[in-house]
Amino acid sequence: LHKVNLAVGLRSCEYFSRLFRKMKSSSDGTHLREHTIELPKSSLQAIPAMLDYLYDPDPTVQVNATTTTAIPLRYLGTYLGNPLLFDSATRFLQMDLRKETAVIYLQQADTYKQKKLAEVCARVCAESFTQIKMTSLSTLQPHLMKMVLYSKYFRPDTDSRAICAKVASYCRCQDKSISTKMFLSFTSENVMQQICPEEALFFIQFMIGLGIDVSCDNQKAGRLYERCILAAPHMMEEVINSSSKGRAGRIAKNASGSYAKLPPHIKVQLLEFALTQQQ
Repeated sequence: LHKVNLAVGLRSCEYFSRLFRKMKSSSDGTHLREHTIELPKSSLQAIPAMLDYLYDPDPTVQVNATTTTAIPLRYLGTYLGNPLLFDSATRFLQMDLRKETAVIYLQQADTYKQKKLAEVCARVCAESFTQIKMTSLSTLQPHLMKMVLYSKYFRPDTDSRAICAKVASYCRCQDKSISTKMFLSFTSENVMQQICPEEALFFIQFMIGLGIDVSCDNQKAGRLYERCILAAPHMMEEVINSSSKGRAGRIAKNASGSYAKLPPHIKVQLLEFALTQQQ
């Protein structure tokens, strides 16, 4: 019964058809009794739905896919030679792909090396970047975040303050994974057209944490530092006021925390520029 469903049934798999023929009569005349299939660990969650689909006698039924199993099911359909499984999972994916699910699909498309699908998912993320929850965006690996931010469908002028805030939040969440090159690409004017004042001190602190010498000849780093200095005066006023009054709101506390971690010479530059702006 199992062989009928897997190898010659309504939704038979070419993989099992070949396997069972080989098991019936191997080249040396002996019968093969065991066989091992190596699959990505993340595809294991999709196997119950795949088997239910393969064994279902209803020719109109669709595979019971979910957001987390649709791409693994597509992979299994390709690996096992079952185009009906692949097509059924694809139909679910096409209906389910939206801003709320695009990050998960992008991660899985990358895992299973489905480049064209990853590009489609990155487009959805790029078009809805400011609307996607940070809890979802923060799970993206840096190379996938860059793929979103540099998609041709990303619009840096839609809400530049919101984009700056999301990039800063992402850097906080992925601080151990972001390289200097990646950080400078995230904070480029091509992505962040504006440095929001409440994040200026954080970005300077992050640069220092990466070991970036803001006084060196690195044009991108120097430009980011300059943009942060220009955006910082308002927050410097908040820092000074919170210190003198002994109480502060959340934004002022965050700014004070970032300011306290800066080297003395940068603190001086920030204070001097803030004072010149007040005059």
